[in-house]
Amino acid sequence: MAVRATSNRRKAFLGFTLVELLVVIAIIGVLVALLLPAVQAAREAARRNQCLNNFKQLGLAAQNFHGAYNYLPVDVNKQPNDPKHRQMLYLQMLPFMEGSALKNAYDPTKSANNVQNKQLMSREEPMLACPSDDSYLVTVSGSDSAEDAGGDRKGRYGFNYGYGNYSQLYSDPVRRGPFWANPGVPAAGNKNENWRFSKAAGATLDDNSGQQFSYKNISDGLSNTYLQMEMKQVPSDVDQDRRGRIWIYNPGAYQVMTLMAPNSSFADVTACTDLNDAIAPCERKTGTAGIPQMNLAARSAHPGGVNASKCDGSAEFVSDGVDLTVWRTQSTVAGDDPPLFVILPEGNGL
Repeated sequence: MAVRATSNRRKAFLGFTLVELLVVIAIIGVLVALLLPAVQAAREAARRNQCLNNFKQLGLAAQNFHGAYNYLPVDVNKQPNDPKHRQMLYLQMLPFMEGSALKNAYDPTKSANNVQNKQLMSREEPMLACPSDDSYLVTVSGSDSAEDAGGDRKGRYGFNYGYGNYSQLYSDPVRRGPFWANPGVPAAGNKNENWRFSKAAGATLDDNSGQQFSYKNISDGLSNTYLQMEMKQVPSDVDQDRRGRIWIYNPGAYQVMTLMAPNSSFADVTACTDLNDAIAPCERKTGTAGIPQMNLAARSAHPGGVNASKCDGSAEFVSDGVDLTVWRTQSTVAGDDPPLFVILPEGNGL
């Protein structure tokens, strides 16, 4: 009888009670809740590093371009005898970022809105895509109705124009970044709003017009001057939000300024639909009266900051809380940037 009773007890303890099962499920739930944010943070860190690597590759492409031509890619290249010849920055850099086939297929004698050219610009270039953000295709409406078919693809990596809006950059050379200081060749007599020096900002081109900009002109030092920064691209159609349009020549598209801190709550100013969005706020300004006020802040899909590259080919993650003075001075080519380290005289302490 004793042996039979012991056997029955063993059978009784082979399973879990309902309470024990609920406790195990609760523990697993807590572990998942603790691990999931860590996994998501690790994935975002990997995406951010991949984005940072894109910046390094683009910085290397810019250096190789400079090594080949002894100047940076021009912002807008409008040949005097061919007003449709507009080569955007990335188009010129393509051969140095494994994009020679795309560059050779582009017809430089036609408008950027040409059907063939626009189809080429609809492709997604891996080096220009941030893995933390989606990619958007834009439908374009323009004046050349026969050439309006197709759409250009937006990108996340803009070019450093310096500290200020268009009007401030026009009037004060100290504020200018490497790509504002590099105006390229305007079409003969074409000084309208498509050119960065708009009528409302001064009516004439500045003395540097038509001259290529070289690294030797950066008196602040290559390691103290930003080359490119991230920017926010917004889903849009029919040209309702110009931000992120890296294949066109319009102002307020890929020209990033440091007037505002990274991911600022203040609105970008460009051709857009007024947007009170916390991630991508925007105030609509267009035409010759609006262009002088245009400026785009550096923005990203990464929590806490933006990626950026410098003229020496390095790249870094810049916190949203960066000192605004440092952020601004390191966007200029001749702004007398403060040294990163201060050597005190012997015997002096902090």
